Amino acid sequence: MSVPVIKGATGLDVVAAVPYCLGFEPEDCVVAVALMPPRGRLGPMWRADQRGLRDAHVGPDLTTTLAAMLQEVGAQGVFLIRYAPPGAPVASRDPGLRAVQRALRGGPRTEAVWDVVGDTLCELHPVDLTPLGDVHGVAALAETQTRAQFQAIGAKEPLGRRSDLTRFDPPPEAAARAARRAERRALDKLSRAGQEAELTEWRLEAIALWRELVEQLRADPAVALEPAVLGRAGAALYDCDSRDAVVALHMKEAADWPERLASGRAFLPPLLDPEVSEGVDPALVDTTDRLFREIIAYQPPRRRARALTAFATVQWWAGNGAATQELAAAALRCPEPPSFAEVLLCSAAAMLFPRVLKARAEAGRGLARGKGRARGTVRGGRAGRGQASGRPQRVA
Repeated sequence: MSVPVIKGATGLDVVAAVPYCLGFEPEDCVVAVALMPPRGRLGPMWRADQRGLRDAHVGPDLTTTLAAMLQEVGAQGVFLIRYAPPGAPVASRDPGLRAVQRALRGGPRTEAVWDVVGDTLCELHPVDLTPLGDVHGVAALAETQTRAQFQAIGAKEPLGRRSDLTRFDPPPEAAARAARRAERRALDKLSRAGQEAELTEWRLEAIALWRELVEQLRADPAVALEPAVLGRAGAALYDCDSRDAVVALHMKEAADWPERLASGRAFLPPLLDPEVSEGVDPALVDTTDRLFREIIAYQPPRRRARALTAFATVQWWAGNGAATQELAAAALRCPEPPSFAEVLLCSAAAMLFPRVLKARAEAGRGLARGKGRARGTVRGGRAGRGQASGRPQRVA
């Protein structure tokens, strides 16, 4: 989700932004929002269930990952929010929240802490976690600038629960049959493509269709999409090369790379290397969210693994951890899932998103350059310049 700039944002504004950015209403967890320089704009968000934070084995790994993520993305501060059910112990006695506090010592400053308990919320002292000021009802979040800004950019309302991220409402039976017939015809045409030229033609047609659908949704987010067209678009996700091209379509610097991938004129380019890529276009990720969901809803549940993995890959590139984990886990529950689904699930659980990987790579290159200058080593007129690997990789 692309985050709008909110001038003069209050603590309530930040709390109101979290469900929109996560895509669902958090429950019984702690959320940390990175505040980015120079003016404290909202950055990456980290969320951990209280059950995990309180676990003697899992908790330390979760909090260590948070501290590392904040350092690697260059956060200037952090905003903490505890979500708890009614009757939960007071925040100052919450072991999960206290564990997060301890992990942040020596890192970015904790600018504010808020406590959301049931249908009430209040600000807490950032050190001793005692209440500050008035207790608000959660209805106050509806009156914030944040809500107005997200509605202004056409953002979807957050889902009620995290598990709803993989809830695909069944379409009418007649529409589902039309979509599945179109998908079968497209896949039959793919199976009959014996020559490389025929395969290339099929893949280029698939990418052209995806581009057409994206433009339709950009022009009118509420446009009705024909079930048969969605069935044909879904067929593209069964083929590895066209699936990779669909993922590449989301990158900021994509240009004609999807077509080059589909035609076999290129392996996966550097734009799909997390260490050097500019990443995905957030607005495009928001646009194709509906497209992926409708395609998956039309597919039989046992045949959704490839579409779910492609969807999870795009969400991973966008840094949407909960969506990545839920979609990848759903793919792994299907027969014969792509092996990359397990990679995505583990990467999201460990907070290894492209932004973090790129920050690590840039820090490593900076360290290498510093060592080169200290030793006086110059090659080709430049001091110790690191190079990113360009080896081909399969990402979906």
